[in-house]
Amino acid sequence: MTLSQNALDGKHWSVKHAQKVYWHEAVWAIAGRCPSEPRRADVQIVRVSSRLIDPLNVYAGLKWLLDAFVEQGWLTGDSYNDLTIVADQRKCAKGEDPRMVVTIDYDLLSATQDALQKRGATVERTSQPPRLPR
Repeated sequence: MTLSQNALDGKHWSVKHAQKVYWHEAVWAIAGRCPSEPRRADVQIVRVSSRLIDPLNVYAGLKWLLDAFVEQGWLTGDSYNDLTIVADQRKCAKGEDPRMVVTIDYDLLSATQDALQKRGATVERTSQPPRLPR
């Protein structure tokens, strides 16, 4: 379970390092290395816990988890150009175990653009939805 940023502020570097090591090992054990080339992604993370934390701390506590996915090649980086993050939390239901639910959805448009560029074509994003034939 990711910690609240409040639990890490002002702590010795070894406490923060332990979080980094924990999440890198957890991602390696559960997901392993990404089998394909990473590209821009939409990431949705739900923190399921017996105790809710401050909403801003949900995002702040994801640093080591996201860094682990970058290290294992699932994400290209953690900047705005690399991903969009949506994080939420909820309390465990009775008898439910605490956990992190991570969904990585690769940007289909970016993948299509990459494939078309290899063929010499281009695709542009537009703010207008496509028109349906009548």
